[in-house]
Amino acid sequence: VSRGPQAFTDFHYLGSEPFDGQGETVDVLVGALAGAESHWYFSRQTGTLLGYDFIRADNQDRCEIRFQGTQDFSGQKFPKVFQVRHGDKSPALYQIDAIDFAAPGSDLK
Repeated sequence: VSRGPQAFTDFHYLGSEPFDGQGETVDVLVGALAGAESHWYFSRQTGTLLGYDFIRADNQDRCEIRFQGTQDFSGQKFPKVFQVRHGDKSPALYQIDAIDFAAPGSDLK
């Protein structure tokens, strides 16, 4: 369940930069909580979330999540594929075939 900006101890707009250092220029939001930091990348043209990075600590490799394509689930747009990369390991690809959305206020465990 998402709590929005209240879920972070710090949440701010960093600015814009080329996506992954060479792609389209994206807007970057930064969230921090308990020493961990996440960078959220949004297309400046469409507002679509393209991916995010999660950094647990300065001395650790970041985990990069990138989204590929979108599909419709119960009227909601959702990525078709997640690409996950950590350190120098080969990226893992996860295809999304189905999603169950919880009712607002429900507690999923």
